[in-house]
Amino acid sequence: MGKFLPYMTKDYSIGLFNDDVNDIYHSAFGALTEAYEKFINPISSTFFDKEAINLLDICYGIGYNTKAFLQKVYSTNNSIKKINIDCVDTDNELIEISPFIKTKINFIDRLIHKNQLFKNIQNYNEAKKILTNNSNIRNKYKIDEFINIILLKNLIEKLEGRNLSKEAKNILSKNENRTFFNKNMLFLYEFLSKNEVQLVQKDFLSTFVHNIYYKYVSKQYKLCNKLSDKVEFNINFYPIDIRQHLKTSQHKYDIVLLDGFTPAKCPCIWSVDFLKKLSTLLNNDSVIITYNTSAPVRNAMKQAGLNIGNTIDSNNRFIGTVASNNMLLIEHPLSEAQEGLLNTKAGIPYRDNDLSLENEAIISNRTLEIENSNLISSSQYYKHQKEGTK
Repeated sequence: MGKFLPYMTKDYSIGLFNDDVNDIYHSAFGALTEAYEKFINPISSTFFDKEAINLLDICYGIGYNTKAFLQKVYSTNNSIKKINIDCVDTDNELIEISPFIKTKINFIDRLIHKNQLFKNIQNYNEAKKILTNNSNIRNKYKIDEFINIILLKNLIEKLEGRNLSKEAKNILSKNENRTFFNKNMLFLYEFLSKNEVQLVQKDFLSTFVHNIYYKYVSKQYKLCNKLSDKVEFNINFYPIDIRQHLKTSQHKYDIVLLDGFTPAKCPCIWSVDFLKKLSTLLNNDSVIITYNTSAPVRNAMKQAGLNIGNTIDSNNRFIGTVASNNMLLIEHPLSEAQEGLLNTKAGIPYRDNDLSLENEAIISNRTLEIENSNLISSSQYYKHQKEGTK
């Protein structure tokens, strides 16, 4: 996939490695599991009592967080009647291929691609054993295919008659990527975007109409329409720098999913200035949810005027951060030790005053600020904490 290298995660969903920045988009533990546990499960049930939701998905990638949110809406008895989602990512090709990518790869596909995807599988029996042992993880979370159809319909609408980009088509057409994409969705894209079936040959036409339209579209497409009758969806795709989006957005958000690369790779989306600007786009009683638990990010949120707390996974482990303009939405406040760490050198935030600096400059400036700071180091802080408990 060019600079995007797919890999299998432990819940059999697909993760991506970005060769340009030498970093992963998804946890090896499970891309789909991560989306639910780090971003969707922490969303308070009070949000599903609203009639309308505005959501911002920062660093959309291939859309697991948005897909999981839509699945949650479908699977939950709720009052939501209207959803607006703004999906922002600088990589337009990721946005465009997201409706086509499989959220899970089945057993046969894994065996065929075992050398590329699951290096430790030596034979069929071992593969079967791994599959059996991980069945609970595999079946815990899901994304129904009609969720991808919702994304596809909105993407086609936003393309306004244009086709997918050359880069996206190149990714989708490569034989080595075939396992990762749903071919029925590709046929559906052709059907919806052109609104006609091109007569290539009689047998192909017959197969297309029977297998794709009557079998696939009539089921999944109708499920999509059924959900759309219940909830009005407006999904926008922005292939731009998120900082630019914050400067121009006319929307106010109830939920923000902040899922970018780590500050060491992409500090521009974790700076105190970025978070201050982001906080101005929040509605009353809104939340920002992220996997990031680092001191500079949490301190930046605090300096942006937000209340901050921990998010937890299914095993009650702290796995992320929630920030809100309403303290009542912070279910698990930071501990005294976590709060204290923010006042050390480790808590010095990244800065990007006019939201325009390159990442290297942001990192360099913070390094210089740390060197000139009179705050104690995190190691000194932990030493004092340890001594205080004796």
